[in-house]
Order: sequence, then structure tokens, then C-alpha cells
Amino acid sequence: MTDAKAKQIAKSLSELSRLYDNNEYARGLRQVNKLLKTHPDHAELMAWKALFQQFTKDPNGATETITAAIRKDMRNAKIWKLQGIILREQSEYTKALQSFTMSNRIDPKDDAVLLELCNLHLYERNKDLFYQHAHKFLSSSTMSSSVVRYAVALHLKGSFQSAINFLNNYESHFQPTSSEDEINFRTELYLYHAAIYMDAGMFLDCLNYLATRSNDIRDKITMLEKMAECNIKQGLKADALQNIHQMLEFYPENGDYFNLLEKLLTPEEYIEELFKIKAKGSRFAQVRILELMDLNDTRFRELLKEYLVPYLIKGAPSLFITVSELSPEKLIVAKEIADEADVPITSIPIVKLFDANVFISRHEYENALHCVEEAIKHTPTCLEAYSLKLRILRRMGRIDESVEVGKTLAEADPNDRNSSTTYVNALLRGGKLKTAFSEAEPFSIDPNRNPKLLLTQYNDFHVRVADCTYRAKEYEIATRFYNDVLRHFENFRKSQYNYLAWGMRHVHSLYDVLKWANDLPKHPMLARALLGLMKIYFAKKDKTNLAPVALRATFSDHPHALAYAAVYFANNNEPLPALKCFIRCTGPWKFAAKHAIAKMMSNLPEKVPAIVKEVAKELYVEFNEEPKTFRERLSDARGRHLIGDATSKDLLVAACKECEYNYKEALDAYTVANNEMEDEQTATKVKDAVHAKYPTYQLVFEYEQSEIPVEIDDDN
Repeated sequence: MTDAKAKQIAKSLSELSRLYDNNEYARGLRQVNKLLKTHPDHAELMAWKALFQQFTKDPNGATETITAAIRKDMRNAKIWKLQGIILREQSEYTKALQSFTMSNRIDPKDDAVLLELCNLHLYERNKDLFYQHAHKFLSSSTMSSSVVRYAVALHLKGSFQSAINFLNNYESHFQPTSSEDEINFRTELYLYHAAIYMDAGMFLDCLNYLATRSNDIRDKITMLEKMAECNIKQGLKADALQNIHQMLEFYPENGDYFNLLEKLLTPEEYIEELFKIKAKGSRFAQVRILELMDLNDTRFRELLKEYLVPYLIKGAPSLFITVSELSPEKLIVAKEIADEADVPITSIPIVKLFDANVFISRHEYENALHCVEEAIKHTPTCLEAYSLKLRILRRMGRIDESVEVGKTLAEADPNDRNSSTTYVNALLRGGKLKTAFSEAEPFSIDPNRNPKLLLTQYNDFHVRVADCTYRAKEYEIATRFYNDVLRHFENFRKSQYNYLAWGMRHVHSLYDVLKWANDLPKHPMLARALLGLMKIYFAKKDKTNLAPVALRATFSDHPHALAYAAVYFANNNEPLPALKCFIRCTGPWKFAAKHAIAKMMSNLPEKVPAIVKEVAKELYVEFNEEPKTFRERLSDARGRHLIGDATSKDLLVAACKECEYNYKEALDAYTVANNEMEDEQTATKVKDAVHAKYPTYQLVFEYEQSEIPVEIDDDN
């Protein structure tokens, strides 16, 4: 290539870079297409075309073009960098990291690539490499974000004192400022600095630090929260009490602050403080006094009356929720007060609903239903009564009736999403999939009048659809919807990447985002989806798909997911992950895992390394308890079935005959027999045993099939 042509191409590449920086993607694509007509084999031009394809919503074309460019010139740092940007935009962060790493090896002086590597290593939680790249970036950039990034790297690496010293040195050079952006940045930095002190256990140093920075911190309430926690850790009772009272001035109904107060004081002191706070108008303090006060205290009834009657007169449907933590005996007194209260005629249904809730708390569903019927008879337009009636019927196992009540509720207020959601949930519980989709669709219309039902619904909806189709043995649909939940959580995790660069100017908020992302694998909705998939794959004996799901379940905190994961690993003679799950498995679900674990530990095969056997034997503690409650016996039958124990079916039927249980547990038992054991005869025996004890429990539903909506997410 001649010098003139090389200069012309260099100029063209510079122009393409300018168009990219100015977000002129369509113009850039037109420009690069013209250049490729005269230079069709120029690899870097092809890479720029791929980048502009990505930003003009042609990700497939971008992938093909950038792959071809890489093949033509694998030693070009710019091409690897552009591929990294494309993969980052496609949320393929692990692959993007590989591309940026290649670019950095070829051209280590590109700070933009170094910054991307910092963010990607932080996203992957590779603390050592994040620290190394943050240190390199700091040597070439003195911007505040570079400094903060290095401090975060030190913190995450566990070098607390180094992070503290580094920030102390950085902050010592601060000059007075009137810039709002700088003031907010410093507030975030000071609070994050305090968080490092706290993570290091240096609570007294944290208090001294916050005292020196208090005038410069805008977010006073977060500062006070940190000071209160440090004072409690240091045993500085008076100072902690002062902090908590200051916090309550901001948020007098914040239950977390009352929990701190309760930890700090003796029961007598706590009650005394609650009365002081109540005098300032705190309703939370008023209810907490009622929860703690002895029922025989002469003041109790009057205090309860003082709290309840104004809300009854006002007609507040949610009143019971605020006192639901009272003891059963106290709730009886509350019901007496409600029944005796002189309320206007418009509030009579609210009194009936309060009574119904008291009966529900005592599992007296017939009495609760009677109260709700009286409320509806008095005021047929009281929607809260229909909502509560549906809940009562559901607990009584009268599912078809609850669906009809849900329909009445939804028709009474067609524009209310809460009423619609209640009805849709009832439909899914009753197997009416097609009607559920139809009823939910109006609340998913986008501005262009296109329905986006599956793209706009919460994970709860996806799990309910999956459970509905699972009970109907539509396993392909159930698998899809359970996998939707897993995909959503993966997208949640990926979304943190968008905050990493922004977070270096909002570092305390970023710290919260990182902790939130770390807790995502423990979310209960994710655990439900993992359990659903494992049940399907166990029934199908599909080890290929079961393996990654079981591995993901090992990060959960929920015993049902851990139990099934433990069984999978035990059945495959993988003692360490099996025991890791089993040790953390608690409650009735431990019985589901114990048989597989015991079988594995009694006969570890020769292929298991000796060191693994030794560690496993140290970890394993034999679980010899016998199942007693219904949940324990149900889990025991589950666990026996998963290892092929023929007695599991008879044990399940016996549990249904001999134990007491609620509707949800009865439905679970029937589903175990019908779906997991895949035995219609056992399912019939379970159904007969349940109906002999609880005739109203509906276990079989008329399933209503539906086409699954096909939707395009054109927002991305």
C-alpha cells in the first residue's frame, strides 16, 4: 500500500472514530460501506462496520463482520478492542473480557481498554486482576474516578488499612468547593470511606472519621445509621440512643430503627422509650407497645382501643396487617374492641373484614368466610371483601369457587391491576392458562398498542405459569417459564455492569449495588425456579440439563433447592458438593436429602480420590432423626423416591392418612405422587386420603391449554 493510500485510510479511520464518538452510527455505517467498496479486504474497516452494525440494531450482522475482521488480522489491537465493545453491548461480558485482554496484550498503552478491563474484572468479581488493572490505570490517570476505583480494588481485595490510608491521603488534598457535583461526589466518598472502616471492624476510628466529615456529608440519615451501628458495636449506649432518636426524627415509622433500639435497651427501657416516641405521633411505636405489653396489664385494652377505633371509623381495610403480629389472645381482645366500636354505617364492612382476618389467623376459615359474606351483603361494592373472600376460599382448597370470586373482583374494577393480578393468579392456580393470559394481556400494552405480556410481567407470574403447566404435565412449557426466571436473574446480574463506570463518582451507592448483585443467587424466586427445573429433570432422568441447574442451586440459601442439588450430586458420587448442600439444608427438607447422602457415604466408589474421601468423612455427620410432621414425612418420601426406594409411595399415602396438614401441603403431596413419582394409582390414593380428612380440598383441575404468546423485545 502506498503512503498516500495509507494516509487516506488513516484519515478515514479517524473520521469513523469521530462519528462513533458523536453517536452518528447510521452515518458511520454509510461511510464505512463506501470505503469497503474500494478496500473490501481491509480488516479494520470491516471491524468499524461491525461496530456500526451493532449500534444500528443489527447484532447478528455485527457478529459475522467482526469475526471475519479478526480472521483477517489477529494482531490488530484496534480490531480486538472493537470486538470487545460489540460483545459488551451484547451483554456477553466474559467474551468481551477476552477480547479486551487480547487488545491490551498487543497495545498495553490504550487507557480506554484498560478502563474496560477494570470494569469487566469488577463485574466478574476477579478481585486480584481488578486490583492489578486499577493500579495500572491509576498510574496513567489521576482523575477522581481512577483514585476511587483503586480504593475499591484495595477494599475488595481485603486490604482495608491500605484503602483507608490511600483515601485519607487523597482527601487531605481537597479544597473548599461550591460545585454541587463535587459536593455529592465527596458525600458518597466519605460514606464509602466509613463503610471500609466498618468492614475492617474499626468502629471507633469510623466514629472519629465521621465526626470530622459530618459538616461535609449531605446524606445525614445514612451517616447517622453508620454512627448508630458503630456506637452499638463499641457499647456506647448513650451515643447510640442519641443517633437513633435523630434517625427517628427523619423516619418515625422505620422498623429497622426500632430493631436497633430494641437490641440496645433492656425490655423495660425499651418500653419506656417506645412511650416517649409514641407521644411524638409514631404509629409503629404504638403497635410495638401493644405487641410487647402483657395482656393483663391494666393499660393494654385502652391502648389497643386508642389505636384501633380511629382506623375503624376511618374505614381502613389494611388495619389488621398492622396488628397481625399480636398474640392470638390479644387479637381476640382486638376483635372484641372492633365489634363494640361505634363506627359509621360505611365502616361496618371494615369491622367485618377485621373480624375475618382474626379468624383467619386462628385457621377458623368457616367463621372468616361468614364475616366476609356479611360484609358483602352489607356493601356489595366493597372490593376488599371479595379479595379477602378469594384468599379464604384458596386456603380452604375451594379453588374453582375462588376463581369465580376473582372474576367478580376483576369485573368490578377492570382498570385496577391489583384486582386483575389477583384474578389471574387464581386462574393459574385453577389450571385456566388461556383465560389467565387473556385477562393479563390488557395490562401489558405498550405505547404502540402491542401486547407484551411475557416481557412485562414479574417473575412471580412466570413461576405461577410454570407451576400451572407443571401440574398439567406440560413439561416443555413449564421448563420454558422456569428458565425465563433464570434468564431474568442473569439479566439482573448483567445490569450491574451499567453502573460500574457511573459508580466511581457515586461509590457508596455502587457498594450497595455490588452487595445486591452478590445476593441475587440467594433470591427465593430463583430458588423456586431452580426447584421446578430439577423436579422436571429428575423425572425425565435428564442428567445433561440437570447438572448446570444443580450447580446453580448450590449458591442458594433455600433448603428446597439445596436438598434436590444434594441428591443430584450424591447420586453422581460427588461427595463434596453434595455435602456442601446437605450441611446448609435445614428444616423438613433435610429429610429429602438424607437418604441419598447416606447411600453415597456408605459406599464411595474407588474413582473418588482418597483426599476427597477423607474430607467428605470429616464433613459428614449422620442425620438419624425420624420424620414426624407431615412436611418431614412428605420430604422423606420425596427423598426415598429420588434414590429409587420402593417404599416411598406407601410412606407418602400413610402420611396423608395419619397427619394434619393444610391445603398447600396437600396439593404438594398430590403433585409429588402425580408428577414426581408419575404414578396415577398412588396419586389416586393420596387424593382419597386427603378427601377423607378434608373434603373441600380440590387437587384435580380441568387444565385449559393455550398458545404461548410470541413477543419481540424491540426496546433492546
